[in-house]
Amino acid sequence: MTIKEQWAPMLANMRRLGMAGLVTRDARGWRNTMRYQPDSWRMLSGLLDAVADRADVGQTHAIALSFAGQMALRCAVADTRIRGVVTVGAPIREFFTDVVWQRQLPKVTIHTLAHMTGTKPDDIVGGLDGWALTGEQLASLDIPVSYGASLRDEIIPSADWQLLRDRVKNLEVIEFDDVHGSPSHTAEMQLWTARSLLRSRGLRNLQSAMVGVLLGAQRVRHAGDRFGALLAGRPHR
Repeated sequence: MTIKEQWAPMLANMRRLGMAGLVTRDARGWRNTMRYQPDSWRMLSGLLDAVADRADVGQTHAIALSFAGQMALRCAVADTRIRGVVTVGAPIREFFTDVVWQRQLPKVTIHTLAHMTGTKPDDIVGGLDGWALTGEQLASLDIPVSYGASLRDEIIPSADWQLLRDRVKNLEVIEFDDVHGSPSHTAEMQLWTARSLLRSRGLRNLQSAMVGVLLGAQRVRHAGDRFGALLAGRPHR
C-alpha cells in the first residue's frame, strides 16, 4: 500500500486549484478514535458542518483512499454537498459480502479491520455485510466518480469496480497493473488524481490539458520501463 505521506504534494497544489483542503483520517486511524461502522460516513458530513463558516462546503470534492472511499461514496448518496469523489482501491459491495473472498485476505488486512471496527479478527469473515453499498445507492449518484483500480489487487475484488461500471452514471476508471494501492505507480496516481479532480469540477483549461499531457507521458514512460525490464530478464513492479 502507498503511505499517506506520498499524497502530501496534493495539498500543496490545492491553493493553485482555488480550493481549500481538509485532511482527516478514517475511523480508528492514528488519533481518530471513532470505530469503523456502517454509519461512519456521517463523520464526513460532520466535518463539513464544522467548517461550513470558513469554506464553500456545498462544492466539496472528496479524495478518499481505500476504505475511506467507501465512506465517501456512501456519504455522497445522502449528502449533496459532496460534488465528486476520487478514490483508489475502495471496497464497494463484494468485498463486504463475499465470504470466500474474505477467507483469503491477508492476515494484516483482517487484523487491521478488527482494529478499525473494534472487534476480534475471528468476527471479520462473514461479519461485514452492513458496509456494502447497494446497486440502488450507486445508481442514485449524480456526481463524477473516479476510481483507480489495481489489476493485481489482493484485497479488493475486481467485481467491486465492475459494479461501479454497471451502476454509476458518471464514472471514470483507470487501471494499473499493480497490487492494492498501486504503490509502483505513485507519480501516475497523483497526476491522475489531479486530473480527476479538475474533471470533477468541470474545468477544461490549459491547466487540465497540461495535467493530461503529463499523465500520458508518465504512463508511456512507465510502460517503457516495464518493457525494458522484460527485455533485460529482470523483475519490474
